[in-house]
Amino acid sequence: MRIFSLALCLLVMICALAGCASNDTIPTTVTVVATTSATVPTTSLVGTTTTTAAPTTTTTTAAPPVVIDPVAAQEAFDAILANAARTYGAVGIQAAVLSRGEVIHTAEYGWAQKDEVPVTADTMYRVASLTKTVVSMVTHRLIDEGKLALDDDISDYLGVTVRHPDYPDVPITVRMLLSHTSALRQTDINTLTSPAKWRAHLTSDKAFTADKPGTVYSYNNVAFSVLGTVCEYAADTNFTDLAKEFFFDPMGIEATFMRGAVPIKKFGILYTAGGSVGMGMRDDQGKGGYYKTPGYSMFCFPGNLFISASDYARLLWVLMNDGVYEGQRLLSSEAVASIQSVQYERGEDKFGQCLPVWRWDGHYGQSILYCHTGNTHGMYAMYVYNPDTGTAVVVCTSGARGTEEAEDIFAVCSTVIRAIYEQNDLFFGKS
Repeated sequence: MRIFSLALCLLVMICALAGCASNDTIPTTVTVVATTSATVPTTSLVGTTTTTAAPTTTTTTAAPPVVIDPVAAQEAFDAILANAARTYGAVGIQAAVLSRGEVIHTAEYGWAQKDEVPVTADTMYRVASLTKTVVSMVTHRLIDEGKLALDDDISDYLGVTVRHPDYPDVPITVRMLLSHTSALRQTDINTLTSPAKWRAHLTSDKAFTADKPGTVYSYNNVAFSVLGTVCEYAADTNFTDLAKEFFFDPMGIEATFMRGAVPIKKFGILYTAGGSVGMGMRDDQGKGGYYKTPGYSMFCFPGNLFISASDYARLLWVLMNDGVYEGQRLLSSEAVASIQSVQYERGEDKFGQCLPVWRWDGHYGQSILYCHTGNTHGMYAMYVYNPDTGTAVVVCTSGARGTEEAEDIFAVCSTVIRAIYEQNDLFFGKS
């Protein structure tokens, strides 16, 4: 059945293509130096009012047909995942390979729920900080619709004035939240469960570090908690419904920011390297709801997206394809450029912080590479994509050891990605 499915997928892809004509470390803290990029402009979308709700037909550039041996590719993919699992002790691994808008290969290894439910292509994992890229996509869609701007003062949306006590004249902006330069202090976001609680926190002396906002990079989960909340107030609805309206429903993607809403049989339990449960199911799993009122879901936005690797890979195609998915314009060209715009860079290893993806050219043999990683409760996840080649790889793992190749670049994911790109012709085909 798997061979037949892959062969069918190959046939459809060939027909469609023929017819349509380090120091590799990422620092925790670094002083921001503004840069310009000929490839990825630092475009502000202030004042953009493009409305993108209606599908838009686009012209597809003619591409030569590719030749892939689906059986050989699947065998190699299965072996890569099995090797990674054995090497790093993973309980379960799920990965997807995308080319030119199509998920052309998926592979799974091990258990989604130990000894009961194996990992499948439909298993939904909590993908940790890969969530942040989706939050940015929703943010930029609101910018497209004129409901937000990158350099807006977040105080205009939150009902309180948010200011660093030592820099009261410096507004905290949407751009600062996206680029990890807001100077907001890390705190336990699970305690900020109501508007009254997070408003009290954001206006207290404990809310900020000593840094001047906008000048120092420090990776920041709290900033994305605040950003998602800003989006809710800007649109006067909850973030989950925004993501569904803007991306999940038009693309036919099954995803949620709420753990309790994941169907039981699709739930990927997160195991720690020691084998214990890092994040399991709720008593009412599959029946969970969510707050419809803005301001009550702050804990979701840094890392609480539940999705499969293959569905996440399709989301990346929106960024690779200038905001368009299957004829539907879901983001403006300006929004895509903004998400991928380097805000500052570290020259010695070609690392660039974007909004909020990372640009990391040269890695895995790719001349252009965007990526992000995630880790939480035993999950190690990573995506990479190259818009020039139209290729992407997404890896989700559970229960593996957190061995790092570089800061926040986890070897269990990197091993899979590197092996895919080292066998480029096998997985992506020869023209």
